[in-house]
Amino acid sequence: MTTALRRILGLVIAAYGAYAAFLLVEVLDFLALLRAPPQGMHATYDIVDVAFFMVEFIVCGLLALVFLTLRLAGRPGWPLAAACAALTLGRACLGWYLYLHIGPAEQITPFIYKDANAFSGMARMIFVPGQVVLGVIATVIGARRPRSAGDQRL
Repeated sequence: MTTALRRILGLVIAAYGAYAAFLLVEVLDFLALLRAPPQGMHATYDIVDVAFFMVEFIVCGLLALVFLTLRLAGRPGWPLAAACAALTLGRACLGWYLYLHIGPAEQITPFIYKDANAFSGMARMIFVPGQVVLGVIATVIGARRPRSAGDQRL
């Protein structure tokens, strides 16, 4: 595996891991506000809405582990490129559905995804597209043929 591919996979792992940690904090925050709202306030969401965050937290954590496994396996080539492409396409579709999809008046995605707080919007603006872009770069680098004898396919 080339050094460039190792570096980009490290960045992919960091992007998914950091976003999973951010989602963990948001889930805990939402659950705390559901359990004990501040005086004179009430939650505009319920546990079902928080379940969406829990599922995305699990998905991002698992994707970080899958990319870590791909990096540690050290096998470049089409299997790595195909895995990166499939995972990136799935993440792009999930991101589009959760954050960009504007469908009919009744839709499954909770409104708190669209407008949780100011920091949430900034974090999503950075991490979600970043994960997809880094995944595409990892796919392209993984599909290239090795240039030196030390980078031969196993």
